[in-house]
Amino acid sequence: MYVITTCITVYFFNQFLQPIKQQQEKYEEAKKNRKKLFKKLGVPDMALNSHEEIIANEVVDPEDIKDSFEDIGGLDDIIDELKESVLLPLCRPELFQQAGLSIAAPKGVLLQGPPAKEANARFINIRASTLMDKYLGESEKLVHALFSLATKIQPSIIFIDEIDALLRDRQSKDHEVVAIMKTEMMSLWDGLMTGNSRVVILGATNRPNDIDSAFQRRLSKRIVINLPNQIQRKEILKKLLQGASLHDDVDIDEIAKETNLFSGSDLKEFQFA
Repeated sequence: MYVITTCITVYFFNQFLQPIKQQQEKYEEAKKNRKKLFKKLGVPDMALNSHEEIIANEVVDPEDIKDSFEDIGGLDDIIDELKESVLLPLCRPELFQQAGLSIAAPKGVLLQGPPAKEANARFINIRASTLMDKYLGESEKLVHALFSLATKIQPSIIFIDEIDALLRDRQSKDHEVVAIMKTEMMSLWDGLMTGNSRVVILGATNRPNDIDSAFQRRLSKRIVINLPNQIQRKEILKKLLQGASLHDDVDIDEIAKETNLFSGSDLKEFQFA
């Protein structure tokens, strides 16, 4: 009887430990991959806490970004504005200091427009699902880890796509976890503004009015990406069709003329229609 009880106990103990062991193995594998990526990015080896390790998985490998500014057609003015007012002050602040200019990168940038590797800064592509944890206190720790990691590997850009979904207007029906997460993010964001850190939060949305007004104030730089005009559509089409074998009847000027109200992503879909 004792032997049977012992065997059953050992079995259930192993069943209990197995998920923990698997989780630890995944954690060690993620940590190893993070170290390789940081080495590639020129980030010194550093100790990270468990929450920072989770956020570190969202740091983008530049080799995974296949497109460059040169591949974007019809948005030269937007690209120039991004480079001059955000990327250059963020990555090369010494250029402005040497010239005696007190120009710094804005701490919050909002790209707004219709739906739709060149920063030389570490790029953290954060998802709402990464920050939202059902256990009380965990989301707060993950938000804190996001900002602490971004500061450790600066210059860095925290990118939040569809930022309106994560930082929408606060409501009384919001879950406590969401309310705490937003409060923590606001506090840490303010810390960026009062310090001299080289961290920028870059949000993208096609619904800017849905963003909480408190966060809108922190997104001090707004870059509006409107629907392309006919000339811009032509440039986009030329980029999309570059290298393609086109029939003699294909007239890019005519297509650009007939695709009024098309966004860049619409034109990309149209290309394969």
